[in-house]
Amino acid sequence: MNSKFRIVPDRVSIVNYKIKYLGGEEYKQIAHLIPPSLTSKINPTDVYEVELDGKVYFHVREIEDGDFVGIDLQGIFYKITSDPYEIVALEVEDLTEYFN
Repeated sequence: MNSKFRIVPDRVSIVNYKIKYLGGEEYKQIAHLIPPSLTSKINPTDVYEVELDGKVYFHVREIEDGDFVGIDLQGIFYKITSDPYEIVALEVEDLTEYFN
């Protein structure tokens, strides 16, 4: 720590600030596949690539206990569970259950 500088919290102005999310590179690969109704419900920093059974999926929403909603590069959404291990394609109307 440099002793020449001391930050005084009550004197720091946060009037003009920007939030920059780190990561999000994986999100860019699938952004065009996500329906407009879901784009605001998916945090780009939560998206990451997962390979299961030789196929690539992108984690887009945590469900619980490691289970998640994923999407592939064809734009198909899946519910992916670990116990029991299953990868089940979801219909568009099923997505509201996970994104509300």
